[in-house]
Amino acid sequence: MLQFTKLKESHITVKNLRKAISFYQDLLGFRTQSYVKGKHAVFVAGSTMLVCHLVVAAEEGSELSWHLQYPNQHIVLESRDGEYDANKEALVDAGVSLVDEGVRESGRRMFFVNDPDGNLLEITEYNVWGD
Repeated sequence: MLQFTKLKESHITVKNLRKAISFYQDLLGFRTQSYVKGKHAVFVAGSTMLVCHLVVAAEEGSELSWHLQYPNQHIVLESRDGEYDANKEALVDAGVSLVDEGVRESGRRMFFVNDPDGNLLEITEYNVWGD
């Protein structure tokens, strides 16, 4: 069996990099590691990277076009311990609509929002799988 220590990075496509930066950096607090106009923005959250590729670049023969589909990709963000309710409240206060919410089998809560491009973000309580 293969063994991994963490999910290092995720890639999604977006229609507007400026809106992605506003959402992921300014609203969610991710650090922008790099930005290449007309191509992509790379964000860091903890020890994980999120790469937002401009959909035009992915569609026009980039090496990534085969595995980046637009829209509605799904990523999961785990809240810091005790910060789930504050995260939910901050997003709602910022005008982000909740798509759905629920409870996982572990008893930990989750809610869903869309980023400006319709990609689905699942926000979970800390230690969501109870491990």
